[in-house]
Amino acid sequence: MISELIGTASLGESGFTYVLNAENQIVAYSDTAQIRDLQALEDYPPVAYLREGTLGPVGFIDPQGQSWQAKSGLLANGWAVVTQVPAAELEA
Repeated sequence: MISELIGTASLGESGFTYVLNAENQIVAYSDTAQIRDLQALEDYPPVAYLREGTLGPVGFIDPQGQSWQAKSGLLANGWAVVTQVPAAELEA
């Protein structure tokens, strides 16, 4: 149900949102194709920044070399919402 709710938000052509539990496991997401490629989330830049206390916006380059901008929100239960959009789409 949460995936359905966040899946309705438009984030350009390639942006997406995901919800993490306190163990950095994805529990909801807006784009299956994008989420499928995420590995080792504790080391994934927006998640690592989030857990260090930086909620964003933050810029980072993914393992495929694509530049992104991300913004995170932290919930009281330790869960988080992360939204990321390719930097090129933001600049366009």
